[in-house]
Amino acid sequence: MRTPPYTLHSPNSLESAFGIVHNLQETDEEFDWIAGGTDLLPNYKWHINTKKHVISLANVTELHTLSATHIGAMVRLHDLSESESTHPLVRKAAASVASILIRRSATVGGNICLDTRCFWYNQSEEWRESIDWCHKCDCDTGADCRVIANQNELCVATYQA
Repeated sequence: MRTPPYTLHSPNSLESAFGIVHNLQETDEEFDWIAGGTDLLPNYKWHINTKKHVISLANVTELHTLSATHIGAMVRLHDLSESESTHPLVRKAAASVASILIRRSATVGGNICLDTRCFWYNQSEEWRESIDWCHKCDCDTGADCRVIANQNELCVATYQA
């Protein structure tokens, strides 16, 4: 399955990234941040919540820092779990997330910013259109949340990835 077309921006500093954000916001264009991409790219392939612009943080060196007092957003979970400068509890927590294949790609920042999962929402657009739209898809419809019947005020996506 292919992703819908989008423009990939690859800044090499935070200042440059914020400049891109400023320019996109001035023209009311939506964007996503991408770190490791282990959650975002599959969602794009399924056409879930896609944006026309994606800002990659892969080349932003300030975000790769890992020390006893600093964990950058682009630090991979595997590196965090193996680092001797990381507190043992943090290492253990990082090692418990997902499989080793995902930990080698997944980043700290991506996991912190990860969108909540919902069985009803995390489906193809065609599948979602076959039922009433939920709050996460389109809050203006007044559709019931699919997780809790007759609950039409909040999105209550039931689990994190």
